[in-house]
Amino acid sequence: APDALADSITVLAGESFRRRLVPSNVGVVADLAGRDNVPLRIAALRAAAAWPGPLGPQLLPVAQAILRDAPAPVELRRAALRVIAAVDHRGRIATIRDIVRDRDETALRAGALQALTALAPHAAAESAADWLTTMGKDDDPGPVLQPFLNRPQAMNRLGEALAGRSIHADVARRAVRLLQGAGDRAASLKQAVSSAGSLEAARTWKLSPELMKQLVDRVTRSGDARRGEAIYRRADLQCIKCHAIAGGGGRVGPDLISVGASAPVDYLVESLLDPNKKIKENFHSLLVVDLDGKLWSGIPIRQNDKELVLRDAEGRTVTIPADQIEETKQGQSLMPTDAIAGLTERELVDLVTFLSQLGKPGPYAPTTRQFARRWQVMRFTPTAHRRLNRTSFDMAATDDTSFEWQTVWSRVSGGIPLSELPTLKPHQETPPTTFVRCTVNLTKPGKIALRITPDKGLQWWLDGKPTPASGVWTGELAAGRHRITIAIDRSMNNDELALEWLPEKSTGELQFVLEE
Repeated sequence: APDALADSITVLAGESFRRRLVPSNVGVVADLAGRDNVPLRIAALRAAAAWPGPLGPQLLPVAQAILRDAPAPVELRRAALRVIAAVDHRGRIATIRDIVRDRDETALRAGALQALTALAPHAAAESAADWLTTMGKDDDPGPVLQPFLNRPQAMNRLGEALAGRSIHADVARRAVRLLQGAGDRAASLKQAVSSAGSLEAARTWKLSPELMKQLVDRVTRSGDARRGEAIYRRADLQCIKCHAIAGGGGRVGPDLISVGASAPVDYLVESLLDPNKKIKENFHSLLVVDLDGKLWSGIPIRQNDKELVLRDAEGRTVTIPADQIEETKQGQSLMPTDAIAGLTERELVDLVTFLSQLGKPGPYAPTTRQFARRWQVMRFTPTAHRRLNRTSFDMAATDDTSFEWQTVWSRVSGGIPLSELPTLKPHQETPPTTFVRCTVNLTKPGKIALRITPDKGLQWWLDGKPTPASGVWTGELAAGRHRITIAIDRSMNNDELALEWLPEKSTGELQFVLEE
């Protein structure tokens, strides 16, 4: 079968690249790049990137045509980019820089920047600095910084390229958080980012007995936990990207569902203002230098005689072969020391109040009710807008690569505030619409009951098929994973979206998927 053949070629290419070996007869793969089957074409291009000597020159024209001619699926374009980067040829650097400048395809731009960082660090630094300066307040600097994080000299070059430039303060705050995991080697880039974002002007907090007493008193007397939860969810603080609450959120730090019941207020204040003073057991970071001089940082998940697996500051897992490790040493907390530097005293008090209520009786108590905690929301991009404009909403329920999806997490109560989500309006006659999706896993097949809030203004797809749903949906589901996609009519003025499994009305057993 073509898909099985594609998988086999991809595994073979990856394994031989890792072992620095080239199979004796790779020419037969070249013909696959001309097939109509997209997975086969992708596999052939990936093989050409892994074996650029014998195979690269044959498939270089194919890769150039894919990037130059009619639009192709993003994964196919990314595979073509890998060939462009792997095969030494005239104009390689200029071609890759042009791809980095393409504002419509974030994933492809990020891949191009990764390749450029390895080939021409100075050009990559200039391109990355240009990209950072064009970012808006809600944009994620992760794809820009990631290629530099394990290359100390490249980080220094990017710091130099940012001199005299300006980037949005919220983008700078997210960037500083990412750089926290790189330790001292990122100090100069961290300073350059702070300067470009004018973060030195932000308020800083210096813990003292007097300040501690003042904050604890205000939390007790006038803190507002509801406002504090909104602060906790703010994108510029990135709290929810590292810490889960009842499973909803990142896994870089400990789950906070019961932190208020187990930790006094003064402990919470100290943890925010001086995160390195008391790091919870099993959440110390580890700094790793490999034999190529690359730097890795994260929370150790697993280690044996074959590999070390880390979870980095973005929540991604990184696997480093044990025989490629040169040096390891314990790092600090991945939470930046100035993470809450820009908060006002009122905001800080409300944030601590929210944390202090987690796990206590009331609206922030642990619950046995099971909600969808992890969602993906479709980002507004010109490409997504055009695609929906030319097709229909049904396309949003597919894996079409025209769409970019961003992870969002529910509130402690189980719902997502719709005010936090982007909208699209692809047709003149359609209302502003938000598209979200989540995944469920049936551990036992059978009848499943799901309560949907709100009960109006929604379109629903189950595994890509339009499915009428309102109030409580009931249906038979097979074992395994199923995707639910929802279009929300934003003109209906609904406050939030929630999806809850009702086990008492179900014969099957279900789990909401928290990681893809």
